[in-house]
Amino acid sequence: MKYLNFAAAITTLSFLTPAASHAATTVKITNYAFPVGSQTGTLHYAGSPFDNRGVHAGEFKLTGTNLTAGGSVSFLTYCVDIFNALTVPGTFTIAPLSTLFSGAKATNITKLLANTNPVTANQSAAVQLAMWEIAFETGPTYNVNSGVNQGAFWMTGGTSGSARTLANTYLASLSGWSVSTTHRAQLLYSRTNQSQVFLAPIPEPGTWAMMVFGFLLVGWTLRRRQPIYAVTA
Repeated sequence: MKYLNFAAAITTLSFLTPAASHAATTVKITNYAFPVGSQTGTLHYAGSPFDNRGVHAGEFKLTGTNLTAGGSVSFLTYCVDIFNALTVPGTFTIAPLSTLFSGAKATNITKLLANTNPVTANQSAAVQLAMWEIAFETGPTYNVNSGVNQGAFWMTGGTSGSARTLANTYLASLSGWSVSTTHRAQLLYSRTNQSQVFLAPIPEPGTWAMMVFGFLLVGWTLRRRQPIYAVTA
């Protein structure tokens, strides 16, 4: 998401502050794009200074460098932060989804990412709208359209009409979708930049077994190399 005519660096609300610190890889994002396009609309967040804001909604492709381990990085992400504008270049840490979300919200975000694969601008915008609804809705039902059941968060206008319809379809499907056993949602987190969420693969059991075996082998080799001292009277 990129804000239109919207200043950045606004203080985040309390539920977007991490509950605990996590050791995480640090990355520097230097470029962003909407790989399959985006759609526009007006964001409404009841009782918030961020009500009635024009936005672009869609999946991001973020690219940059890994400041911790070196090399280049690339992420397909969605915005989970409407309180800060995306500023590039910017530094983020890779952190678990539990840094910002817990319970049903975390589960539903993971389900949404694992069960959608946008190939059009309309689908891309629909996933982003559904993501915002999960993250910020405080009412009992999910609905990104204005109306009787709109709750605390909804969208109007722009080119996002068909995307809103599709987003509600995704949201209605959450209860029937299972949580992926091969991927998990993670964050590109920043206190002062626009935090993002992406889907990352979970290492297969065989990969973990190989890693554990490797550690054991190294330990056994080092143990064998230890000198043996004889004690004499």
